[in-house]
Amino acid sequence: MSMHHAGPVTGADNELIDRLLSLIDQAPAYEPMWWMNYGALAAVNVACNVPRPGGDAGRVQFVSDLRDRIEHLVDRGAAEDFLVRALRREIDDFAGKRADVGERNQQAERVRDHLKEVIENSGAREAWRDRMARRIPAFAEMPDDRLIAEAQRMLEGSPLTAPATAEDAASAWASSEAWLDASKEVLGDHVIERWRHLSIQRQMDT
Repeated sequence: MSMHHAGPVTGADNELIDRLLSLIDQAPAYEPMWWMNYGALAAVNVACNVPRPGGDAGRVQFVSDLRDRIEHLVDRGAAEDFLVRALRREIDDFAGKRADVGERNQQAERVRDHLKEVIENSGAREAWRDRMARRIPAFAEMPDDRLIAEAQRMLEGSPLTAPATAEDAASAWASSEAWLDASKEVLGDHVIERWRHLSIQRQMDT
């Protein structure tokens, strides 16, 4: 799948949200889980449910849920340009670090150690339950045996805990470069400033 390149900026409401989601809603051949890896970071930052692998159907539902959540925050008073810029910068930073395989492996080791502690230590388990419940409410009522099973599943099968292979490194580099290039073109600071100027003009003309 090729990157989506948005057209000229118009200053319309929700236009920046559309542009952000156009960047997230991708599944390139070299990284089918692009939408989940970048979308999960946006989801955490706006308190939306974190996506799980689920093919195209899961992807469509997640992007729709993420859109609803971001639009809700804007409707409640968050400035669209401020919110979208903050999310884009957070993901840009994450994308830049993904190409650093050494850092990725160190992070994976820290996550593995933490999950092992969750499995073995009730205090760590309770803290993890509380933290996860802020993103996925079902965790709040999850009994210990299911919580341990979930931690074990993540320990054994999550991309966050797996050491990077040479293929992973190449994919991460390609993904990082592709995100940063598309982000700059579709939602760079110059784009956001242009949208803000046109948005103010539209409001003054109505």
